[in-house]
Amino acid sequence: MVFTLLTPPLPRTVRTPFMFVLACLVCLPLGAMESFAQPEVETFPELTVTGSRIHTDYSWLADSLGHRVTEFNRYPNDARRNGWEGKVLLRVTIGAEGQLRDVIVQDSSGYEPLDQAAQEAVRQACPLPLQHKIHRPEVAITLPVVYRLSH
Repeated sequence: MVFTLLTPPLPRTVRTPFMFVLACLVCLPLGAMESFAQPEVETFPELTVTGSRIHTDYSWLADSLGHRVTEFNRYPNDARRNGWEGKVLLRVTIGAEGQLRDVIVQDSSGYEPLDQAAQEAVRQACPLPLQHKIHRPEVAITLPVVYRLSH
């Protein structure tokens, strides 16, 4: 394992003999960046929390959604036969208990079967098993789903 110590920058005006520094340990397994075979469908979620006064990191929720969607997503047969490829950008709203509140196509792939397949994969992936508590009624996640045929 590789350990990285992250500390916040300290202002020059802080000069006390009893200064405490908060640090976080980030553990990354060796070989985590090894290349794997390119999947047909890729998801790389991006978290968007709106109306937040206090910044809370829900990246774990976005990662969980991305992995679950990858498990349930299938390349539509019509799209495969016709050689259709594209990227669907979804806006997914997850409730406090991990339930799906809404999924809409924010940016279409240009092919209705690809857009519908991406939305259906999100519906099947929910409710999400939550690793942590969500401290708000809902969280919005932007989820790109890329459909690419192997050449």
